[in-house]
Parts: sequence; structure tokens; C-alpha cells
Amino acid sequence: MKAVVVEVREASAVVLSDDGIFTEVKNRDYRKGQVIIMKEKKRNAKKMAVCAACAAVLCAAGGTGVWAYTSPYSYVSLDVNPSIEYTLNRFDKVLKVRAVNDDGERVLARVNLDEITYQDIEEALLVTIDQLVEDEFFQDGEEKDMVISTSGKSDEKAEQLAQRIENKLKEENPDDADDKEDDDPDDLHMECFAVGRERVEEAKNVWHTTPGRLNLIQKLIASRGDEFEDIQEEEMEELLKMPVKDIMEEVNENRKNAKAPAEDDDTDKEDQTEEDETTAADEKENEKAEKKAELEAEKAKRESEREESKAVKESEKEERLEEKADRKTEKESEKAAEKKEKDENKKNSKNNGKGQTDAAVVPTTAAPTEAPTETPAAEETKKKEKPEKAAKPDKPEKEEKGQNPPQKDAGDKNGKGNSKKK
Repeated sequence: MKAVVVEVREASAVVLSDDGIFTEVKNRDYRKGQVIIMKEKKRNAKKMAVCAACAAVLCAAGGTGVWAYTSPYSYVSLDVNPSIEYTLNRFDKVLKVRAVNDDGERVLARVNLDEITYQDIEEALLVTIDQLVEDEFFQDGEEKDMVISTSGKSDEKAEQLAQRIENKLKEENPDDADDKEDDDPDDLHMECFAVGRERVEEAKNVWHTTPGRLNLIQKLIASRGDEFEDIQEEEMEELLKMPVKDIMEEVNENRKNAKAPAEDDDTDKEDQTEEDETTAADEKENEKAEKKAELEAEKAKRESEREESKAVKESEKEERLEEKADRKTEKESEKAAEKKEKDENKKNSKNNGKGQTDAAVVPTTAAPTEAPTETPAAEETKKKEKPEKAAKPDKPEKEEKGQNPPQKDAGDKNGKGNSKKK
């Protein structure tokens, strides 16, 4: 059964076997990470059950055993000018160290890899940094500029790993660090960050460098005011050869130069701001006065419109009253005319009726009647009334003889008169 050495002591060593069990064995000059073959020992049922349960828990927690301990899980790159890449397992132990450039190969040739392999990554980085100082990649009295990047199958764990590495290196270099305004020598100035697997693949396969150096070069290009996409391949090769220290210095210088005009601009802007504030205050007062005048004008306009509307309403009211009066007068006139016409019609109708009646009645001659026999008394009275006629008796008789009886109408003449004549 295979097992991997995870810890080495003076007389013993701790190994992790395939079944997920940690076992203490005699140290036979083992080194960390060494894979050995162990003889299987008989175990009682109770102990086997406990071991199996522990192994199941460890496997469920992320996979243990030789495979988990020896399988690559995440990567860390260190860039100064030498560029070195570390391959870690899921326990952040160093499985393999690889030089990315020629300077990195020279450094690793002088490092005892046994002091790095299967060590915590923080310890491996400290050993490497000490070798860089010894090889004078950091000059005396100069700051230690470096870039450290982390990546892995889990972005979250890569972020956590970057933060843990940064904290550990700061603990080992308490005078370093975040105070970039401090120019004390031997300070450790570093950028530590996590990158995605795509950036790792691009840096490795396209530019044959580390993701940390590639990020730093992109910062340099941006500080120059250029675009990364516009950089030619020849220029990119020259940038890749630049030491991290030179790149970081140029980046800082470019940023400082870009900041200086900005500070001058800020001073000018402050003066301009004060002037603008004064002007703004005056403009504000003017706007306030204009607004007040506008409000007054609007108020006067509303009053004028209100009065005009009132006058229009009064005028409309008067017109309605006049129209009403005119309609009333016209109605009375029409009524009077109708009455007059009615009276005239009635009068004409009456006159027309009378004329028709007169026209309808044709005058007739009264039939002659025999003179009534007068009584002696009546005759006597008649003689007294007409004495003259009494003096001439022959004339009336002559008249009576020659005179026909009075005729009232043609009908009587043709009717009764004719009948009497017959």
C-alpha cells in the first residue's frame, strides 16, 4: 500500500496512506513528499471500522490520501526579475517548483529544493526571497520590489491564499510594506493578487511568462497612455525582459508625473472654484430676483386674465339678458300680430258671411191681396187724415183703375200674380 511522507521528525515520520489514515513510522531518512510502500498490517474489526469512518469523512471533506496529497490544485508565481512558479496541492503544500526564465533557473540552482518541496507556500517563498537577496537581485539600500500572483481551481481559495501570503510576508518584514511613501531601504514592496485560470493560460502559452509579470506589464503600458492591444510583438518581448523593479519604478514615475499636473490643475480648480462660487452666488441672486419678477408677472397676468374673464362673463350675461328681452318682445309682437290677424280674419269672415247671405236672398214681388174691408170708423179716420184726397174723389179712383197692385218680387208676379190673373 502506498503512502506519502507528510512530516519528518528526528526518529519518526508521519505518513498518509491510500486509505486516508495517518500513521507514525520509523524515520528511515525520509523526506517530505516522498512516496513509500507500506506493508499492510492486520487490524481488528473495531479499529478497522473507526479508520474507515475517518477515511470516509476525510474523503467527503475534499479527498485525502496519496492522490489528494500529490495532485496539483493551485499555482503561485513569484516575479522579481527571476520568475519562479510553484505548484501546490489542496493543502497548499509545494509539490513542484519551476523556473520561468533564465534568472529563475540560476536562483533555483542555488536553492535546496528539499527545503521547499512539501513545505507551506509561505515558507517556500521566504526561502526563495532569502536566496534572491543572497544572489544580489535586491541591491543593498534598495527596496525589494516583487509581484506574487495566485490561481487555482477555486477562485475563492486563490483570493484567500493571496491574502494569507501577503499577511505572512508582512509579518516577516514588519518594516515593509504598504507605506509606498516610505523610502527606507530594504523595505519589501510587493503586489499580491489572485488571477483566473484564463490569465494563467494566456501568460504561459502566449507570452511564456507568469500571470503576475503579464499583469505588471499591462500596468506599465497603461501608465504610458498606450493600449495593450496596440503593442507590437517585438516591443512586448523587450518589456518581458525588464526586471520587475524597473517596471514598477517606471509605473510609479508615470503615475507621479500624471498626478503632478493633476495637483496643479486641482490648485487652479480651487481658485476657479472660488471664483465660480462667487459667480454662482451672484447668478443665484439674479436667478432669485428673476424668478421673483416672473412670479409677480405671472400673478399680475393671472389677475388680468381673471378680470378679463369676469368682464367677458358680465358681457355674456348682458347679451343673454338682451337676447331674452328681444325674444320676449318678439314673442309679444308675434302674439299681437297673431291676435290682430285673428281679429281681422274674424271680421272678414263675418263680413263675407253677411254678403253671402244678402246675395243668396233674391227679392220677390208680393202677391196682390185684396184690400181689406175697412170698417166705417177706419174710413172716417182716414178721411180726416187726408182731407185733400177727399176733395178730389175722381182722381184716386182713376188711379186705382189704371194702377196695378204693387209687386213685391218677380216670384210673386210670376207666381201668385199670374195665378190671380188667370
